[in-house]
Amino acid sequence: GFYRAGVIEMRPRKIAAHYLRTWFFIDVAIVLADWLLLLMQSGVADMIGVVRIMKTVRMSRVVRLVRLFRILKLPTRLEDIMSSLQSESLSTAVHIASCLVLIFVVNHFIACGWYSISNLSDREHRWVNALYIEG
Repeated sequence: GFYRAGVIEMRPRKIAAHYLRTWFFIDVAIVLADWLLLLMQSGVADMIGVVRIMKTVRMSRVVRLVRLFRILKLPTRLEDIMSSLQSESLSTAVHIASCLVLIFVVNHFIACGWYSISNLSDREHRWVNALYIEG
C-alpha cells in the first residue's frame, strides 16, 4: 500500500497504478543493468562493445543510488505513523523499536568497517581466518 492524503491505499489496482507512475521505470532500469552485468560476465560483451556496456554499468550505479533515496522518506512516514497512534504505550513501544533498529544499523556499519580493516591487513593472519580454523 501507499499513503494518499494521510490515508493508506490498499486496493491492488490503485497500488499498481501508483507503482507504475513512480518506481516502475527505475526498477526496470536496475534489472536491465543487472542483466547487462550478467551478459558481460558471460562473454557476450565482446560482441556488443565493452565501452557502451561500461557506461551503462556506471549509470546503473547512479540509478541504484537514487533508489536509496527512498530511505529519506522514512522519518516522515514514521512521524505520520507516530501521530496516528492513539495508545501511549504503543507509541512508546514503536519509539523503542526504532531506537533498537538504529542501534542495529550503526553496529552493522561498525562491523563492516572492522571487516574492511581486516581485509587490508596480512591475508594469512586475519581474525576471520582464525575463526574459520577454530570453527
